Amino acid sequence: LYITLTRVNRKTELFRLIEKALVEKDSKIHKPLQLAPDPDPKLISATETRALIAKKKLDIAQNVVNLSHRCRAHANKGEVNAIVEELYDEAYERAEALSALKSSASKDML
Repeated sequence: LYITLTRVNRKTELFRLIEKALVEKDSKIHKPLQLAPDPDPKLISATETRALIAKKKLDIAQNVVNLSHRCRAHANKGEVNAIVEELYDEAYERAEALSALKSSASKDML
């Protein structure tokens, strides 16, 4: 009986934690999710992404926006359960900083 109660308590606690996490997730506002994704973003590999960014054919910040929308869409459909914490804002801030850095470096080379 004790083992059964312990399992029930663990399950109850787990469900409570899941509910809390879902409420937090739904209440958080992410800047990249407030911005519009490309109407028809291409699915490209990490290697292709790197090459396009190096050739200045892919905007880093816009790529974060596109990927953030894609992650959220698949997570909400229940297709993906591997996203533990959504760090879209942090990724977007770093992408903007990298874009500014690359832009500054390009100007310095002229």
